[in-house]
Amino acid sequence: MTYLEAYAALTDEELAGLASAGLLRRARKLSGDVAEARSDAKGAHLTIGGHAIRVDGRGPAAVACECPTGGVCVHMVVAWHWARARAEELGVEPPAPAGPGESAPGPGAAGSGPGGKGPGGKGPGSAGEARGGAAKPRRRTAVAQSAAAKRASAKQVAAATRRAVALAEVRDAVVHLLDGGLAHLRDDVPELLRALAGRVRVAGFEPVHGLRLDALLRTAAGQAADLAAHADGTDESDILESLTELWALCEAHEHTGHGGLSGPSGAAEGRAETRAGENRAGRKRRSGQEEDEIDVARLVPLGVRWWTAPSGSRGLALAAWDPGAGRVRTAVTGRPAGSDPSFRREWEAPLLWGASPARLSDGPFSLTGVRARPDGTLGAGGSPRREPLGAFGLDELREVAERTGAASPARDAVGFGRRPSHVRLLLVRDTGEVGIDEVRQDLTWTVTDSAGQEHLLRVPVEDRRTADAILYVLAGRWAVVGVTAERLAGRPAPVGIFLRGPDGAIRLISPSLTEQYEIGRDSRWSHHHWETWRKRLSRVAGMRSRARAVTEVAEPDPPVARACGLAWDVLVSVAATGRSRLTPRQRADLELARTLARDLGLSTLERAVSDLVRDAGSPALTPEAVARTAFLVRRTREITTAA
Repeated sequence: MTYLEAYAALTDEELAGLASAGLLRRARKLSGDVAEARSDAKGAHLTIGGHAIRVDGRGPAAVACECPTGGVCVHMVVAWHWARARAEELGVEPPAPAGPGESAPGPGAAGSGPGGKGPGGKGPGSAGEARGGAAKPRRRTAVAQSAAAKRASAKQVAAATRRAVALAEVRDAVVHLLDGGLAHLRDDVPELLRALAGRVRVAGFEPVHGLRLDALLRTAAGQAADLAAHADGTDESDILESLTELWALCEAHEHTGHGGLSGPSGAAEGRAETRAGENRAGRKRRSGQEEDEIDVARLVPLGVRWWTAPSGSRGLALAAWDPGAGRVRTAVTGRPAGSDPSFRREWEAPLLWGASPARLSDGPFSLTGVRARPDGTLGAGGSPRREPLGAFGLDELREVAERTGAASPARDAVGFGRRPSHVRLLLVRDTGEVGIDEVRQDLTWTVTDSAGQEHLLRVPVEDRRTADAILYVLAGRWAVVGVTAERLAGRPAPVGIFLRGPDGAIRLISPSLTEQYEIGRDSRWSHHHWETWRKRLSRVAGMRSRARAVTEVAEPDPPVARACGLAWDVLVSVAATGRSRLTPRQRADLELARTLARDLGLSTLERAVSDLVRDAGSPALTPEAVARTAFLVRRTREITTAA
């Protein structure tokens, strides 16, 4: 039963890492349904749930199942579990690493014993015993150590081969999708990507800065499913971003080692950095949790906003500060047009994680078992447990304002699995006038922060609910403590307003969701009369009608952003269509982007764009070139945004 050595040392954590904690729990329930068809010294043939599986000495990664499930299935996990239990039952131990040999017996040992003679003797206790007695244990030990070393080396080679094959599969998938055009994705692409994610997971890649290759593949699979279903929230630009990230992550794994970091101790450094990142985030995985579920010790809500799409899709977006990770986390949920009539734009309706926007805005809270995407955003699925942690504190809000307003190093905000945040908390010193930008059709609101800097916030005039909420706050002369601004469609918009109540407590309202009567509801609300209410509403209407025209023109994008935007738009168009030749307009845009990059001294960006337009007669837009250039362009723009 030497083939069981590959499973003897497997722990529950390692089994969950190869599959998932959920599959491991299901496998334990099915462990009694294993039928052993036949076995020999090299392996065993099993039948699990009606499917044939072979277990041999190559280890868990070589176990394959005939069922139609892509990637790792529950039958494979049952087989791993069976092999480990069988090894424990038979007393099979894992192969020991090669170590220093044992000391040889002392002089005279071979000739000692009954009937033995001294050195040089030729009785049965000398040469014969040397051949059949003391020499045999030494030989067996050396042979066992040599065999163990060979098995360990073979396992390392096999693991490296599996990873190389997995990287080649991921690259082939990216090339195939870009070559066929993202606008023409087949319906089976999401399932193929999920199956590939399962194979990549079994191959055993170390995370790169906390980002796993299989997790990013599952994200791309979800985006491909949304794109194939023509969902409003996903377009070709989103999936191109994920595909280029996959391409670059494969390059990182191939050129910098198994751990994704260069140097002889790269894998150890990668694991150490991952652990440090998890400690900074203040989260710890619970035993039995799914791989992508995390615990967030503290979240400070900064604002919730309601969004709608031209097709009628609608949803909710939450922005909150995670002190442990030192970053803004977001969560977005929504419904397609015409579905789920209970999902409405209401302040008290349960819209996210079973909680209403009002409950999510009450104060800081913790989340247990919340799903996290590779880029750090929180998923709307699952059933995380939310625990309130008290009320808002001015000192904590001041720290959040400093952390979101200060320019942090780009490497802390940009990288694998990280995106620069567009959310900023402004502590308010003064609230200025409200105006109308007639050119852009925006309601404008000037806010002066605690440092004396003015910020011009904008709201589309067609969003009457948000505009009326802001006007009502100003008309009622509520004490505004802070405003959360988020850049939406190129405009900084207020998505959360912190108000100080009569009792001194700080509360958070959402301009796009909070009803006007909810804004005015406080400890003195019972003494308000309807006449006062009507007068206040009349004042709001008067402020809207008397709003002065704002003549400021929006600042143009900086040259770096313009160069990246021109190149990115061309690459998205090429990736969507799958065309390998540029149109005259696309070529002109890339030439302009190359000129801007050269003038700005961005030599790497200039060379990458030049490679796409260097020869007018040949199709330079190969899928590999599109993936490589798109990744570089996207990273350049992200670093510019972070800076």
